[in-house]
Amino acid sequence: MKGIYFSKINTILLTMWPVDEVFLFISKRVKQNGMTEPFLEVYVAKAFSWNFRHERSQHPDQADELSEQAESMSEEGQEDKTEDYVNNYHSARLMFGMLIMLFNDSVKEGDSIGLLKFLKVALLMLHTYKRVKYAYVVLLFLAKVYAILSEKLAFEVLHDRYFNNSGKAGANIPLDLRMERLNRLLKLALKQLASNISEAAAQRIAKSLSTLEDVLRMIDMDCNIKSRSGFHSSKHLDETVLSITKDLHDMKAFSFQPGREYKTFKGFKRNLLHKLDYREFYSWASRLFGVWQTMYY
Repeated sequence: MKGIYFSKINTILLTMWPVDEVFLFISKRVKQNGMTEPFLEVYVAKAFSWNFRHERSQHPDQADELSEQAESMSEEGQEDKTEDYVNNYHSARLMFGMLIMLFNDSVKEGDSIGLLKFLKVALLMLHTYKRVKYAYVVLLFLAKVYAILSEKLAFEVLHDRYFNNSGKAGANIPLDLRMERLNRLLKLALKQLASNISEAAAQRIAKSLSTLEDVLRMIDMDCNIKSRSGFHSSKHLDETVLSITKDLHDMKAFSFQPGREYKTFKGFKRNLLHKLDYREFYSWASRLFGVWQTMYY
C-alpha cells in the first residue's frame, strides 16, 4: 500500500464529500490499482477514521451527523445475509489451488516475477494462520530484494533460483531440490568406499560430483537406460480431473444456492484472508524492519 493513495484519499475526504460517495471513490481507486478486497477494507477504515477526526476537531456540530452515517453503513455491512457456504468452500479451495499452481508454474518456467507475486500473497496467508517462522523468512526475503541488497545482488537473488538439466522449456527445478539430488549422489559414492572412506576421499568425490553425474548419464544413454520422470501419467491425471469435475457438476458447487452448508465447515468464508488483522500485521512487520535495519546497515 503506497502512501500516495492515502494522501489522495485524505485530501478528498477533507472536501466534505458524502460518505457514500467517498466509499465509491475509494472502491474505484483501489480496484484500479490492482488491490484486493481485504485491502479495500483497510482503505475504508482509515478513510473514515481520518474524516471523523477532522470533522470532530474542525466542525463539532457536523461530527455527530458524520458518525451516524458511518455507523449506519457499518450496520448495513454487518447484516446477516443468507450465504452459500458450500460455494464459499469450493471457491476458496479453487483460489488456493490456483495459488499453488502459480508457484509450481513460476518455478518450472523460471518466472521470478510470478514467484514474487506468489510470495506477497503467501506472506499474508502465513501470517494470518500463525505460521510465524515461514512468514518471517518470506518477509526477510522481500525486504532483501526491495531494500537491503544492492540492485545487482537483488536481481541475482531473485532470478538465480532455478536449475535446468535438460535444457527444455518448463523443466526448471528449484536449487534446493538440485542440492538434494547431489547429496543423494554423494551418499551413494561414499557408500562404495566402505572401509576406505576418509576425509580426503570424501572431499575429492564432493568436488567431482558434476563430472561424475555427467559420466553416469552418458553410461545410461549408451546402455539405453531411461530414468523415471517422477510425474504421474497423464492418464491417471485425466481420470482424477474428470471424476472431480463430475462430482462438482452434479452437486452444482459453483452455482449460488443460499442455505447450503457442510457440517464439517460451518460458516466457511470465501475470503481466505478474512482473519487478517492488518494493524497487527503492520506492527509486526515494522518491528522486524527496525531489527533488520540495525543488523544490515
